Amino acid sequence: MRLAVQFGKFTDPGTPYMYHCHLLRHEDSGMTGQFVIVEPGTENQVPRTIPLHHHT
Repeated sequence: MRLAVQFGKFTDPGTPYMYHCHLLRHEDSGMTGQFVIVEPGTENQVPRTIPLHHHT
């Protein structure tokens, strides 16, 4: 599924934002996830998965 929403002019495909539902049973049904903001026309150049960052 794809969704196009305008959030303003700030883009950073390396910094994900999170969305969520406040009903915990919805978490495993796609009501919790992450997204990134990219330049228009670059959607297919950005990975579809967000890499895990481990802090030491």
